[in-house]
Amino acid sequence: MRRPHRLARACIVATAAVFLLPFVFSAAGSAQSPQRHLYVSPGGSSASSCTRANPCRSLGRAFRLAAPGQVVELLSGRYPGQTIGGAPKSSPTHVMFRPARGASVSFGGRLTLDGSNHITLSRLRLARAGANDRSLFIDSCTTDVTFDHVSGETFFIMEGTRRITFRGGSWGGYKTPGEEDSAIGTSDATGPGNRCGGKLARPASGILFYRVTFHDVFWNVPSSRWGSSHPDCFEINGYVDGVTIRNSRFLRCASTFMQINGDQGDMSNVTFEGNLYSQLGGDTWYGIMITSEGKPGKCGNIVFRRNTYLPESPHASTWPNGPIRTDCEAVPGTSRVKVTGNLFARAPQGNECRRYLASPYVTSWTRNMFGSGSCGAASRHVPFGYALGSAGLRPSSSVQAVRLVFALAAQGQRHAAIIRELKRRQLAAPSAGWTRKTLDALVSDSVYAGGAYGAPGSQPRLVSAKRWRAAQRLVKR
Repeated sequence: MRRPHRLARACIVATAAVFLLPFVFSAAGSAQSPQRHLYVSPGGSSASSCTRANPCRSLGRAFRLAAPGQVVELLSGRYPGQTIGGAPKSSPTHVMFRPARGASVSFGGRLTLDGSNHITLSRLRLARAGANDRSLFIDSCTTDVTFDHVSGETFFIMEGTRRITFRGGSWGGYKTPGEEDSAIGTSDATGPGNRCGGKLARPASGILFYRVTFHDVFWNVPSSRWGSSHPDCFEINGYVDGVTIRNSRFLRCASTFMQINGDQGDMSNVTFEGNLYSQLGGDTWYGIMITSEGKPGKCGNIVFRRNTYLPESPHASTWPNGPIRTDCEAVPGTSRVKVTGNLFARAPQGNECRRYLASPYVTSWTRNMFGSGSCGAASRHVPFGYALGSAGLRPSSSVQAVRLVFALAAQGQRHAAIIRELKRRQLAAPSAGWTRKTLDALVSDSVYAGGAYGAPGSQPRLVSAKRWRAAQRLVKR
């Protein structure tokens, strides 16, 4: 029998080696297939290998054992406080933590991330923290973490954190004296104290909140029962460089929706966009504070854009429908605070608005819509045909007149004919009555085609874009 050629034998050996690669040899010499998932259970072992039959006791051990891209399944039970720390991963592929299929998972203590990285936590409901504690604590030097539909009472994000994403989920639902708001802050009272890589930790950066709900903070609790708490729904205490809150909701906040102040350092590159702020407690002065007054930190490139701000507290004991405050000086070399394209229930008090627009703040208020009052350039009131609702604009009783004007203008009708038809039908008119000027102003207003002010979905269109364009022939005559 002919023996295989030397080269052919080498290929056979190499092929066999390839097929052996998926197996891991234990110390006893037996081959084991790598696990697809790791498992954690409150009744597991602190030294186990995180198999389903022999689960780990802690999320921290599972993270240390996990390979990049591996999934850690949480089995049913109530977990004590957990820490995921150390053992940084070099690969950017995330380790994912999530409840096992059909598992009922709860937490009895805080979840802490301490210097860990490249993690996704999904569909978890964290602990009711209680006074002087948080549901979630993200310590310094933690990077690249995603919270996917994770909920709890409160969180705290420390300096030196980077690329932290909250996608979905909700935070709030507490009213016990001593409980504090969700916040971004520093380890020392007036600035950073922690170090990352031997250097003083840099400002928190790359922090994103997308479609997150902040809700029910000391709601319907009188201020006499707040104790030492200052119940904002969310607070940024300075020393940040890159925070975005987008398409999120703030509901039923007793003191303020948000407080952004320079207690602990400058606040730079912060964007609030497309958010809904609704239902504010009556024991408050401002619903949102963006301020450097009396603080060491200032504001750089702060943008408050296309938000819907309807506190629904017209009978507040302080200022009705607590306005937004923007007395924040600019960090040298950066843009001043910009407030643009928002829908507000009311403008700031006249003297307050003048203070924000003047030196040293020189805040830019432009092209905002107000239910009452005005502030800044190109401000406007709610247009004819709309009224303020609980979550934005809604069609008013005069919507029929608006739609008829656009329909007739799109057909090529002239001013006199349109006015005759409006009067014949006895439809409501703007305060100035039906005139050539009011018709031209109405038809040329793009707000009726929707989406010009406030958060997405807060301004329903009264006419289609096609009809709005066709109606422009009226103003050209």
